[in-house]
Amino acid sequence: GGNDGVVFESTDNCALKNCTVRNVSGIGVRAKKTTNTAIDNCSINNVGLQGIVIQNGGAYKTLTSSGNVIENCDIYTVGRTAPVGGVGIMISYETGTKVLNNRVHDTPHDAIRLSRGTACTVEGNEVYNAVNDTYDAGAIYTGASMFEGVGNIFKNNYIHDIYRTSD
Repeated sequence: GGNDGVVFESTDNCALKNCTVRNVSGIGVRAKKTTNTAIDNCSINNVGLQGIVIQNGGAYKTLTSSGNVIENCDIYTVGRTAPVGGVGIMISYETGTKVLNNRVHDTPHDAIRLSRGTACTVEGNEVYNAVNDTYDAGAIYTGASMFEGVGNIFKNNYIHDIYRTSD
């Protein structure tokens, strides 16, 4: 949308490195229909909706990887205008995306959500103080669709201090 911080759409071989995105009412960083997009060593905070959304990259039927990577980022204080859905990192309809060595905290909903992702890797992330204002959520969450979870890898993530702060 028009209130997002940074938007990549239908791009290839783009990078956002060593940047700060904050105080936006929409999504901090959105990448849609991209390949080989790198979001590296960024701070994304105080955003209205999600911190980072990557969607519709790669090809599920052929297991062609999108090549998209989110790594070494600090994502916090998201969902300021919409706590339900205020997710730190959302990967949606992606194949082969990697979420590596990020710190995601202070989220009202999921810290990391993998929605209809295939052959994605979520590794080495630290998640804390998440799922503060919503139910049916998780520090790292993948939904219940029969098409989700195929070949995804979750390993070496450190999840701690997850407490619900509202009734």
